Amino acid sequence: MAKLKRFFDRFNFKKSQGFNRKIKFSVHPLFLALGIYFAVTGKVFSFLVFTLTALIHELGHSLTAESLGYRLNKIVLLPYGAIVSGETQDMPNIDQIKTAAAGPLVNIVTAIFFVCLWWLVPQIYPYTELAVVASLTLATINLLPAYPLDGGRVLLACLSLYMSQKSAYKLVKRISIGIALCVFGLFIYSLFNTPNVSLLFFSLFIITGNLKRKDGAHYVLIAGLYSFKGIKRGKRVKTIGISASSTIKELLSNFSSGELLECIVFSDDLKVYKRLSPDKVIYLLQSAPINMRVKDAINSYL
Repeated sequence: MAKLKRFFDRFNFKKSQGFNRKIKFSVHPLFLALGIYFAVTGKVFSFLVFTLTALIHELGHSLTAESLGYRLNKIVLLPYGAIVSGETQDMPNIDQIKTAAAGPLVNIVTAIFFVCLWWLVPQIYPYTELAVVASLTLATINLLPAYPLDGGRVLLACLSLYMSQKSAYKLVKRISIGIALCVFGLFIYSLFNTPNVSLLFFSLFIITGNLKRKDGAHYVLIAGLYSFKGIKRGKRVKTIGISASSTIKELLSNFSSGELLECIVFSDDLKVYKRLSPDKVIYLLQSAPINMRVKDAINSYL
């Protein structure tokens, strides 16, 4: 519940704690085109269900990223539930994999939840069937290894573990364009049977996503969002104890909005290793790599 509260708190449009908490929203032209298509074909309710499922999908990305010490600066409404993170070069590849996979996983869990409800309350089946279909569809589509889908992001991060990110991206781009051409071929084939315009939108989405990789949406370190601004109005100072072998990411997880953090660092033998005042904690969080041990960060940056 605390994570959910922090997520929705970010939609506060007031400036607070020295930074603009507003998350920017934008709508991809293909999303609007897809909405118009659904409206023309009399499937407005289906479009709304898919949009809600997409928001749940993004909630999985955002909460996972926040648990890893990152925060979205922008939410982009894209077709097929891909409300994605964009550039994440500063995020370790393992964390990128976890964050990207969280969206489809949340959709799968949502579908399983409704299916379980059918056993308990069969009467809700007609009202929730579309939600299950939408959840499984978005999960399946986003697991395809095509950028900028989540599967493509996972593939990019996995390849980046063994080669340079530039080389990995070139390979993923070729794979993505290949998949887009295959999907477009299926659209052409459907014209001779039952036209499937969704295949056209899907292929265009993948192609445009690879033509311009930098979409302006990225995760930023939460630590960079905290400061002493607003101290004249008063801020609560929270004192915590943490092991010197803990990571900066674990230290960061103790931060809450509207307060300052004072830290007592303990060595492995439970003796006080260092006392960090709020200004030193903020400096440490803003300077040290997120996966560095607290002890090493203190020795390197303080």
